[in-house]
Amino acid sequence: METPIPITIAITYLTYTRLHSQGLLADHLVGTICPKCCLDGAPKQPPPTLKLTNTTVERGSFMFEKDDEGIDTVVKRTVIIALVKCPICKSRLRLLPADILPYKLYTLPVIELSAGFYNRGDLSLRHVAWDLFYGDRTPAHTTLHAWTEGLGAWWLGQPIGEVAFCVPATR
Repeated sequence: METPIPITIAITYLTYTRLHSQGLLADHLVGTICPKCCLDGAPKQPPPTLKLTNTTVERGSFMFEKDDEGIDTVVKRTVIIALVKCPICKSRLRLLPADILPYKLYTLPVIELSAGFYNRGDLSLRHVAWDLFYGDRTPAHTTLHAWTEGLGAWWLGQPIGEVAFCVPATR
């Protein structure tokens, strides 16, 4: 069985769960097309919108939540992700909210805050990862390094994980 590929819509997870529980998530799919069949050889007519299915999948995600003292802590939550189906190629795709990134365990606010602290320039990777976050699961300094490397490569227009004119190597 093929693993569903993810697509993202422009709403946060809190809004996503509220709309999904009320049955209104399908209204936010208008104009969302299949990346597998409609982008390559786009038909001349307007491509059909993806259709929401009744199927959901669970996914673990690390996100911020306020504790009893009002401090943001990183906690692991099991989030419910809806599946959509393309009427043309019959592909099933995961429909992700904007703050849960494809193939990432940590949500966008955790990544953004940690990269922002590190980019100030006065803190080391370990200091940002070990001292500035609280909770069940905080990102490791190597994870933070990979995030900032990926953002830098994207900004420079280079492939992620490669430094210009260098051979990739492990330690």
